[in-house]
Amino acid sequence: MEFIYKLDIEDYIEFNKYHIQSSKQFKKSMLIGRLMIAIIFGMFFLIGLFPVNIITVVIILIASLIWFLFYPKLMKRGVVSNEKKLVDSPENFNLICEHRIIIDDQGITDITEEATFRISW
Repeated sequence: MEFIYKLDIEDYIEFNKYHIQSSKQFKKSMLIGRLMIAIIFGMFFLIGLFPVNIITVVIILIASLIWFLFYPKLMKRGVVSNEKKLVDSPENFNLICEHRIIIDDQGITDITEEATFRISW
């Protein structure tokens, strides 16, 4: 059996965006990242780094709310940026190109313009 497909940067990034949106581990780290800022600001109040008055409390609450709402967008943007850097790195030159996959009795073969990879059964 033989398959031929071309993987481009947009496909790779879209797959990773889908993966991070459905990954339990990513959701867990997202929640931790969102809550950590609120916890850190609370610690500042407890140890007395910020004076406790209504203006400071309102400013900290607004900053925490903004962080809580916009952190997912920032995190996803960072992941997409890192994926683009990963694809552009010299080690992954063979990722974004046309692939020919052959599945036979001996195993799976991935053939590209630059290299051939073989996985035996």
